[in-house]
Amino acid sequence: MQPSPPTSMRSQECTIVVVALNGGGNLVECLNALLAQGASCLVMLGDRTDSATWHGRFPSVRFVEGAASVPVRRMQGIEAAGTELVGLLEDSSVPGPQWLSALRAGFEADNVAAIGGTVTIGHHIAPRQQALGCCEFGRYHPALVRAMQSGDSGPRSFAVDRLPGNNIAYRRSSIQSVTGSHAALVETVLNAELRAAGFELVFDPAMTVDYRPRGAAGVHWIDRYRHGRLYGGQRAAGRPVADRGLSLGKALLLPFVLSGRSLRWMRHAIPIRAWWKVGPLVCWMETAWAIGEAAGTVAGVGRGIEGWKA
Repeated sequence: MQPSPPTSMRSQECTIVVVALNGGGNLVECLNALLAQGASCLVMLGDRTDSATWHGRFPSVRFVEGAASVPVRRMQGIEAAGTELVGLLEDSSVPGPQWLSALRAGFEADNVAAIGGTVTIGHHIAPRQQALGCCEFGRYHPALVRAMQSGDSGPRSFAVDRLPGNNIAYRRSSIQSVTGSHAALVETVLNAELRAAGFELVFDPAMTVDYRPRGAAGVHWIDRYRHGRLYGGQRAAGRPVADRGLSLGKALLLPFVLSGRSLRWMRHAIPIRAWWKVGPLVCWMETAWAIGEAAGTVAGVGRGIEGWKA
């Protein structure tokens, strides 16, 4: 086995880790878009996927099989990539033609630890997938991203306090400086740690992906509940009982707050003709999240990361 080149020689190299949620046509579309840009790709497959079959179709791509959760597969992918710059995509999101060049440009400043970009939501996917896209990624629609600005504006990119989990890239050394030996990557937790350590998160609208899932990953009530519980449990961990009680009281309003916010994003993200189908599903999904967040505030993360399969 050939030894890995020294980090100094590999500082400008970049690997794109694709977490396979749906496989099939979604993964084919995602890889074709990346390979057309000259990307070096590593795919973290699920537990029911044959890596040999995929390698036969994409011989230049590395494929890794496994049954781990999404956050664990992300971290495993970063470790397996070995390069200083690592992009993270989900196969449900297809990168635009300038995606890779925008990613590389975003790391020109040494204090940038992560970069992300805009997310559009496919107009021809099923209403449930559109609803999930509005809940998860609606805030990153091109029409809304300037409202995220939290720092000085550059010629194109700007500093932010959050990035989309389906369209993000990290500087590996920055992750190692704050996480140590963490086995899983939850972007909300990691990004908060990076900012607390003085690193910067950058958003570049040119680093765009189109969210167009073909499968049912993540659209079920239990998926939204588990994600909400993980979020609530992580936020409440180590906090005094009085603070948890206050958070629980606020959680009772969450179905209305979250639904209203996502419905506002929906107005920009999908055609008006689909609102009547997607709107109720948005409210249903955000209610599931809110119940999960309340449960996490009281009882902890539950299955947490292990249950995050989609």
